[in-house]
Amino acid sequence: MRALCGATKTQPADLLAWMGPCIGPKAFEVGGEVLQAFGRDPSAAQHPAAAGDRFVYTPRADGFPRWHADLPGLARDRLQALGLNTVTASGLCTFSDPSRFFSFRRDGLTGRLAASVWRRG
Repeated sequence: MRALCGATKTQPADLLAWMGPCIGPKAFEVGGEVLQAFGRDPSAAQHPAAAGDRFVYTPRADGFPRWHADLPGLARDRLQALGLNTVTASGLCTFSDPSRFFSFRRDGLTGRLAASVWRRG
């Protein structure tokens, strides 16, 4: 963020972020190591409200603890913590829309998506 703002002589609050398609919160299953990376305690997070609104405990039949993570929400949190005021998301899930998007988690095959950054004015 510092490099982008320095190169464009802007402040984070002057930037807009739009997040394109990604795996959605109902499909992005993660383990306890991901919760730990975000400062959450996986043993405490098995209670429905303990992991916060970005992780939902989802018990599996095999007893292995798993959570569904809100990737766009986590990205939005990080961007806003950096000072961006305008962060929006497409709301499109690459996992649940096979006719439009690749998903390694869904198909075991990879494809390519593109991203861009530009400056107006």
